Amino acid sequence: IPETLPAERRHAGGLRQTGRAFAALARDRVFVGYALTVAFAYASLFGYISGSSFALQDVYGLTATQFSLVFAANAAGMIVLGLVNARLVRRFPVRRLLLVGLGASTVAAALLFGAVLSGSGLMAVLAPLFVVVATRGLVSSNATVLGVQQASVAGSASAILGALMFTGGILVTPLMALGGDEPALPMVAVVAGGAL
Repeated sequence: IPETLPAERRHAGGLRQTGRAFAALARDRVFVGYALTVAFAYASLFGYISGSSFALQDVYGLTATQFSLVFAANAAGMIVLGLVNARLVRRFPVRRLLLVGLGASTVAAALLFGAVLSGSGLMAVLAPLFVVVATRGLVSSNATVLGVQQASVAGSASAILGALMFTGGILVTPLMALGGDEPALPMVAVVAGGAL
């Protein structure tokens, strides 16, 4: 595929220029907002991935097969919502879709946290957990698109957003061990906290 950037806008790059681009992005409050949205969305997702087997099997009594089915359903929800999002962006503004995803995720996160704190049954936990996980298909992709569009240096913006996806996940995964014998609360706190 040939280069699409006009020759007069190309540059040789280098560490100094990359550092200046990263510094400029760090000063752009709108870009930082989108970047933090991506980081927290992935923190929420990685909290779910690293803690859900313990919470759902040890606390709520799911068998390994049942947990596998729940995990697959949640993953399918995220994939389907991502595919639906790809069609919706042709008809609706990306920012509106991001806000819908954040709104649904926030309500579901509050319900999830409340269900675990009140000792509600399995279905009261699984339904909002599904919504929080599935909305990653709306939140992450749309926040990434808006962040790259906001930036004057799209390549640097993409690099930062990509790095923050996994940084958010890496930083929260050790928090799952803080629950001791009660693994549901740390998992839900990270999942809901990232979503909120």
